[in-house]
Amino acid sequence: MIGTLYISHATMDLSPEDLAKILRVSVANNPKRGITGVLMYHEGMFLQYLEGPEAQVAETLAVIKDDPRHRNMFVLINDQIAERHFPDWAMALADPTLMPPKDQDLCRRLHDAVSDHVTGVLKRQLQSLVSNFHRIADNRPR
Repeated sequence: MIGTLYISHATMDLSPEDLAKILRVSVANNPKRGITGVLMYHEGMFLQYLEGPEAQVAETLAVIKDDPRHRNMFVLINDQIAERHFPDWAMALADPTLMPPKDQDLCRRLHDAVSDHVTGVLKRQLQSLVSNFHRIADNRPR
């Protein structure tokens, strides 16, 4: 069994009705695939955790990735799990305003980090890091 957490950016503002529709579809489809999990939407960002059989989670992620309501999907966790975190939830919708402040801050930092990654800021920083590696290697005996 696998547990997968991803983050993505919404391509449009989603209303509570839009989120309720996503939840209804997930609740209808996920039990057929043995998938459980939770979805959070806040300030234009999705954070979703899916758990279940590896093949079914991968198939579900492929469908989700093609959904035009979001872009820049980035998998944060994709680990084998011994037991489910959400065994009774075909899909639940988490209210981000009920999270402790430290978790809200973590979500903001994740959003910023993924935004940086997607916009190229992180890429430029990583290219600079590689250049620094090159300088370090030039100063070492070969």
